[in-house]
Amino acid sequence: MAADYIDVVDGQLDTEAQELLAGQQQLIHDRFQTAESASIKVQWAAGKGLDCGAAETGHRHYLHMMCCALRKALVGSLRAAMAEEEVRDACVAEVQRHMHFAMQRASVFLQSDQTADVVFRIKSYIASHASGRALLLTGKSGAGKTTLLARIAHDAATEAAQQGRVCVARFVGASSDAMSVHALLHGMCEQLLRAYRKPDPIPRAFPDLVLFFKRAVTAWPS
Repeated sequence: MAADYIDVVDGQLDTEAQELLAGQQQLIHDRFQTAESASIKVQWAAGKGLDCGAAETGHRHYLHMMCCALRKALVGSLRAAMAEEEVRDACVAEVQRHMHFAMQRASVFLQSDQTADVVFRIKSYIASHASGRALLLTGKSGAGKTTLLARIAHDAATEAAQQGRVCVARFVGASSDAMSVHALLHGMCEQLLRAYRKPDPIPRAFPDLVLFFKRAVTAWPS
């Protein structure tokens, strides 16, 4: 049996290890024991542990039951998550995903003299309301561009909420709806549409969507 394998230190039973093991076993039992769960005792094959050979039908049955139970649990968990996601407001959920991403990245941002200058320049750009001008932040891979912008987005969102303004933040690749330019732009347009309480329908064609977004960020705030 697997239980026959015990920890030994200097020829003596390692009682501390046995107590820790017993605690872990009880923890697993308490956390995962349900009406559908079951404990199965399996006799180990000498020198082989679990053996799915022709002679070990009990082992094959155990593994089959374990795989079926695991599949059932995973499918149930995925279906529950999908059902919860369908109930949630898609637009609100998307905004939350990106703000959560910004908060996580911003929490590990380390300020330095060099980053302080960049942060100042970016915040000055945001405060200037430079219509039609894009700000491009460049740097080597791993230099911390995303983390720095996450810090900016987090601060901007906090200030916008306090001052009754609108902050739209998206990070490419941070969600499934941020994988393509079309979906990304559509999501931002929908957020702006709700924020400014506009009745305008969002166009489907990409060229029209670009014009719609431009109007949303230039004309609506005023």
